Amino acid sequence: MTKMKIALINTSEQNGGAAVACNRLASALRQEGIDVISIVRDKSTEDPYVLSVDKNFFSHILFFIRFCWERLVIFINNGFCKPNLFKVSIANTGSDISKLKEIANVDVIHIHWINQGFLSLKDIEKLKKLGKPIVLTLHDMWYSTGICHHSFGCSNFESGCGHCYLINSSKENDISRTIFKKKMNILSGNVKFISVSFWLDNMVQKSLITKRTKHSVIPNAIDTNLFYPKNKLSCRTQLGLPPEKKIILMGAANLNDENKGLAFLIEALNLLDNKNILLVLFGNLKEPGLVSSLKTDFRLMGNISSIATIVTLYNASDITAVPSKYETFGQTLTESMACGVPTIAFDNSGTTDIINHKSNGYLAKYPDVKDFANGIRWILFESDYNKLCTNARIKISSNFTSEIIAKKHIDVYRQLL
Repeated sequence: MTKMKIALINTSEQNGGAAVACNRLASALRQEGIDVISIVRDKSTEDPYVLSVDKNFFSHILFFIRFCWERLVIFINNGFCKPNLFKVSIANTGSDISKLKEIANVDVIHIHWINQGFLSLKDIEKLKKLGKPIVLTLHDMWYSTGICHHSFGCSNFESGCGHCYLINSSKENDISRTIFKKKMNILSGNVKFISVSFWLDNMVQKSLITKRTKHSVIPNAIDTNLFYPKNKLSCRTQLGLPPEKKIILMGAANLNDENKGLAFLIEALNLLDNKNILLVLFGNLKEPGLVSSLKTDFRLMGNISSIATIVTLYNASDITAVPSKYETFGQTLTESMACGVPTIAFDNSGTTDIINHKSNGYLAKYPDVKDFANGIRWILFESDYNKLCTNARIKISSNFTSEIIAKKHIDVYRQLL
């Protein structure tokens, strides 16, 4: 039997949640005997199965110009408002990959996150015209809205967008509506949508773009052979963390991102005011002053690229906290729980697919910081902690392993062929 050939398309090979998810999917599919090529703009490794379309100095300059051109158009349309500049994308420029021989050789084209000048909507349209099945995974809401990656409570995407507050627009026919109409035309027909959580799928099915399309919900995969429980004390010794403290872990690529909710966590910990608690942060924190009001001790670990180190850090912790305002999925949750470490998050987004309240973690009422503090207290001092740890690992092993997620994708691909 001929091997099924799949192209996974994402802006970056490694940077960002969608890149991590796409990488893990590629590995999982290969383990199931699928021939996978990943096509990216930003390649970080020497992986022979990853093709970068940014191959030389001139293409690099061209992509930079495209990136700047998109941001300039947004900047003009939002009244030169810098704060929301990267909360929207318009995909007005990109690279035509439809003529690549690697695309010609595959059976299914699986598109992930393609913004910041990698693919334009016209480039997606050209891929559609090849007549190959198109699968499109939503890692945020962008494919179902006009221009925003998250609606932030706005419901305009349910009726065609316009009056976009992220670009300070009072116009009905603003750029958000223009892009919405383009997506309506391009993303209809031969496109299969996959949402990474039931919460996200529920949101996108409200959109005029995606409500009448074919849908599946398939979460992101995690390799439970890489993320697994280890001895807590030895992990703390290895990282130089105190053995006697109760350690709360939080990580994000950008801890300054307001959505990630570091301010919520600091407020919750201050309510607890427990000197035996240590907050450990990993990721980029450009403004360390954010933690200046914290009453408990904290440790900044910086950016961590080594999976082995991240696994050790999870295992050294007592709780992983994800205080985000919303998470379309929550890979930090699955990574932590795969290591047998309970998690806490708010109950208003994709986190509800992962955490079972008071079974393997705690779901606090959003945006109740007091309940978040109560959840931390409950996990640390009132729960059957060992049972929580066991249940956390079981939840991941039963629902999110590489094998389970790969087979769900293969079923989707086969249905389209």
